[in-house]
Amino acid sequence: MNLKWWTLAASLVGCTYAANEMEDEIVLENKSRHRQICSGVYSKEDIGGPFDSQIEIDFTGDSNGKVSLIIFAYQDIDRLGVPVEDSNGRQGIKYLCDHDAIDHGLCPESDYGKVIINNYGHEDEEESGADIWSAPITLPSEPVIYNVSTTNYYCVVTFPLEDRFEKYKASVHFMNAYGHLPASQYSLLTFHFVMAVAYTVFAATWGYFFYRYRHDVLPVQKYLTGLAVFMPVEQWLVWGYFVDYNKSGLAGAGHKAYLGIVSVLGAGRLALTLFLLLIVSMGYSVVFPTLGRRLKYAGILAVFQWFAAALYALDSYLMFSEDEEGTLKLLMFLPLSITMVASYIWTLRSLAGTTAYLTERHQQVKARMYRLLWWILIGSALALFLFVLLHTLFTSTQRLKDFINNYWKTKWLLSDGWPNIVYFVSFGLICLIWAPTANNRQYAMSTQLSQDGSYVPDAEEFEIGSLNGSGDEGEEDDLQPPPVNQSGVHRVQTRETMFSADNRDDHDIFSDDENAGGESTDPWNRDEDEDELVQAPGGRLRN
Repeated sequence: MNLKWWTLAASLVGCTYAANEMEDEIVLENKSRHRQICSGVYSKEDIGGPFDSQIEIDFTGDSNGKVSLIIFAYQDIDRLGVPVEDSNGRQGIKYLCDHDAIDHGLCPESDYGKVIINNYGHEDEEESGADIWSAPITLPSEPVIYNVSTTNYYCVVTFPLEDRFEKYKASVHFMNAYGHLPASQYSLLTFHFVMAVAYTVFAATWGYFFYRYRHDVLPVQKYLTGLAVFMPVEQWLVWGYFVDYNKSGLAGAGHKAYLGIVSVLGAGRLALTLFLLLIVSMGYSVVFPTLGRRLKYAGILAVFQWFAAALYALDSYLMFSEDEEGTLKLLMFLPLSITMVASYIWTLRSLAGTTAYLTERHQQVKARMYRLLWWILIGSALALFLFVLLHTLFTSTQRLKDFINNYWKTKWLLSDGWPNIVYFVSFGLICLIWAPTANNRQYAMSTQLSQDGSYVPDAEEFEIGSLNGSGDEGEEDDLQPPPVNQSGVHRVQTRETMFSADNRDDHDIFSDDENAGGESTDPWNRDEDEDELVQAPGGRLRN
């Protein structure tokens, strides 16, 4: 059997992986990777819309020769071709009706240039209900239009008939009744609208509590507020992109500029999220009032990450052709992968260090916050992994043909939908833990003592009132009893007074570079009498 028929067989089997569904116009030409394309198409009866669902193939004017054109639903692929054996005894399938097939009685002469349809042995298989259309096309020719009657995964295959080196080029449009958006992405139109509404409601709720407790807001909550405002803006723009895509297609500089903006904002969401996760894991505002140089370094990493992610996104959607994408995509992905790995490692190390620091000092309530953060991160990773695992197990029970025929309807959920849902839930849970409350500053400045009486402050801990000094006055006062206030009551912490604004942890953040000249830079430091809680007789607290 001639080698070109083996090539056609491979094309038919592999055509499902050839489609780039971010393109409005797909080009076919006489190259092994570009002779076929597949895409899902909804029928007008199933989806509704102002247009007719159809597939249009338009050969360019410089095409010449004779080409076989085949259009079929992938569900019917087993009906294409007849089994044959070549001169070496190898089994294969003959797909096209050519002179050799006619001479061997595989097809009538009137079917020359068409695909051979074989219904023998497939009577029990469910048919797609779509027409299998094929014809020899003498180039140049008028556009070919195939009307879609049923919702299916359709493939368009071309192959030179007489000269394997024929030069031709054709643009293929898979048109759905609702507009230009590919069928596999149509569900994203509704999904991103729902996500935009959800983020807007979340931002409004967060904004209410932020305004209500605006005089007691911590610095890290201001960063979270910025991201909470950024997210609905980004989601509404993403939804607008899909609306514009569906209405106008990908043509025009305006759409490409819009896509560039959305890509940069998506990169920004990634960078800002990892930046916030990093500074939260470091204990910013809750454990340590300032991070010093570490905050600046985290910001620099976020800027590089934003730039790398934006460059990779723009490379993927706007800059380079498919022939160039292999090496360039690797080069563009390398900076992003380096910054992401650095961010992940730094975040996990910081989270482990902060939790260990709080546990060592018996600050169990704060430590519980960071353990919850750890479980949120673990839970989000497991949610993504288990979803992919369950999806894989489910699809592994299907035949390859059934999987390919149905996957296009749900792949948006795997690639875009579920990760966005997990992100929204995880972000919401983190914000819930760090939400603004009426006692933010008191909680942040508090030091919880061990309830079993076994904890003894170390040399790095002192009263909040002593922050006006250098913090390095000597060790002889470190283990002194708590000071006595005017009422004669020691400032001690019991089960009734778990948190007190009068004492807190001092640690490496009060280093020489942050307190030059012996002056405190503590942003929480106020007059001692302003927030002081003392224990009155009977175990009650009073100001």
